[in-house]
Order: sequence, then C-alpha cells, then structure tokens
Amino acid sequence: MTISSSMISSTEETLREAPNVASTAYMKFNGEVMSAKSYENAQLLPSELRSERERRVARAQEAAGQEQNRLRAAAESAAALIRSVVEQERPRISDYARAQSGWQAATMYLDQGHSLAHILSRADESMTLAVEEYGVHWLQAQRDPAKLVDVRSDQTGDPVAAAVEQLHAMAALRLAELSADPALAAALRLSVQIDVYLVAAVAWWEGLSAIAANRTFNQLTAAVTARLVGNRAESQLKGLSPAETARQSA
Repeated sequence: MTISSSMISSTEETLREAPNVASTAYMKFNGEVMSAKSYENAQLLPSELRSERERRVARAQEAAGQEQNRLRAAAESAAALIRSVVEQERPRISDYARAQSGWQAATMYLDQGHSLAHILSRADESMTLAVEEYGVHWLQAQRDPAKLVDVRSDQTGDPVAAAVEQLHAMAALRLAELSADPALAAALRLSVQIDVYLVAAVAWWEGLSAIAANRTFNQLTAAVTARLVGNRAESQLKGLSPAETARQSA
C-alpha cells in the first residue's frame, strides 16, 4: 500500500475532529428540532399549525439520522484505513531465532528489576518486536498485579488485558520513534489513538441517533464523557511514549 504523510495527516484530522464535528452537528439538529416544535404561523389554523410543526420536526429528525450515519461512516472509514496501513506496513518479526534471543536479553533486564516500559525505551526494532511478541505471555503469566504497573494497566478493569493492550501501544509508539518513514511513523502513532477519538465521538453520534428516534439524551453526560476521554488519552499517550520513559529514567 502506498502511503504518504499528507494522506495520514488528512485521516488524522478526520479522526481527531470527529468528536467536535459530531457535537456541533448535535447542537445544530437539536436546535432545529426545538425550533420546529415551537414554530408559529398566525395564518395557519391550530390543526394546520400542529401538522406543520410535526412535519418540520420529522424533517429535522430525518436529517439528524442521515448526518449521524454520514459522520460515523467517515470516521470509521478513516480508522479502518489507518489500521489497514499499520497491518500491512508495520515491521514484523522475520527471524524468530533472533527474536527469541532478543526476548532472552529482555528477560534478563526484567529479572534485574527493569520494567517493560524501560526496556522498550532503549530497544532497537528487533528488540521491540521481540518484547511485543513474547511480552504478552510474560504479562499473562504474572500473579502479582504490581508487576503490571510498569505498563500502566487500568486496575479498574481486567489488569492483565489492559496491560497487554498498553504493551502493544507502547511497542507501536517505539516503532514509530525508530521508523525512517515519516508517514508510517505517523500512522503507528495514530493507531494508538484511534479508539479514543471514536469513543469520544460515539457520545455525540448517540445524541444524533436519539434526535432521529425521538429519544431523550443527556447532553451534559456526553460532553463530560468526551472531555474525560480526551484528557485521559492525552495523559496516557504521553505516559506510554518510550521516549518520555527514557527521559524520566535518564
């Protein structure tokens, strides 16, 4: 697949702006529905006015549903593109004997008390791929939850599953730091953020869907959810960065 920095940049903008675009659309159509419900025309009989209000409300609801479908399709298409780029273009283990040797070296560092984050912050491409491949099994074998903290697992859920997810994210970010291809590096970084953008946008897509279906929707909850997800993602991405880990432990 031929990729370019401009393509990745455009796709990133689509994903990054998805929550804002969706919230703006929600405000627009919510306002249109409210305006339609309070529509006034002194020249119409009461029954005619009621029918006209219903027609206007239905038109706004239909438009909201169509916009929700369009925005969601655009964001999910952008996400699928980035995932496809990373799946096809990212480095892979080509020599498993070398990878196993790299993991053996990594386990020596683990035995010395170093974390996976610390190891990745100094790993070359081969070591990074080995840690990503075999580190999953190491994490799954841990009995002490404290051993998982080095990859900032989410202790509110399944700590092992969260730790494995964070390991893959850290490996992707390290590969991005090592990549000589700016477009691939950008795609790798973006792949770590995709779900965050989509989760924040979903809150507002549901709002548009609620308008279309004439359901109640808590606008405040959606706004808070989107903000919390965004703030958490920004903090997490900085914390996951191998370069940041190396700087802090220097």
